[in-house]
Amino acid sequence: MALLSLSVTSKAQWAVIDPTNLAQGIVNSANEIVQTSTTAQNM
Repeated sequence: MALLSLSVTSKAQWAVIDPTNLAQGIVNSANEIVQTSTTAQNM
């Protein structure tokens, strides 16, 4: 009974998306690309 209950609960979970965190990740990635490009140009 406990195993059945556990499997039902795990399927009921929803994916949570944090738009602010997602946007910050995109900004951080863009900044890393710019920094890498600048470093490569200086070599």
